[in-house]
Amino acid sequence: MNCNPKKPEHVSLIKSGRYYKVFNAETRFIYRMPALGAKIVRMCNGKNGLDDIKAVMNEKYGLRKKDVETFISELNKKGLVETE
Repeated sequence: MNCNPKKPEHVSLIKSGRYYKVFNAETRFIYRMPALGAKIVRMCNGKNGLDDIKAVMNEKYGLRKKDVETFISELNKKGLVETE
């Protein structure tokens, strides 16, 4: 997957205690994630390339690049991030 992932306008990121909720207003789907997941979603702005996001999350937080790619792919399947 080579792309610039983007969180659609109808998807909101909401802090909820120690976690974050990503809400898709079109499908009414809510996905709960920890702070690192929210950082990845915030980086999905359509300007950052997937390779850039993987590199930053690996360098700053020690996340494996493959895990970041898998997470973004799962968000895409759930309609929370667009990858094309």
